[in-house]
Amino acid sequence: MKHRIISFALLILSISFIVLGIFLGEAESVIEKATRICMECIGIG
Repeated sequence: MKHRIISFALLILSISFIVLGIFLGEAESVIEKATRICMECIGIG
């Protein structure tokens, strides 16, 4: 039972941080950085 409560609490915390990051605009920043790294890896950027 204790394991189940901890798992649920971590799930709620994770979802909260994801939503907070989206509202702060971090998702765009991550996509831009990932695209830049990808382009560098294949030699375009």
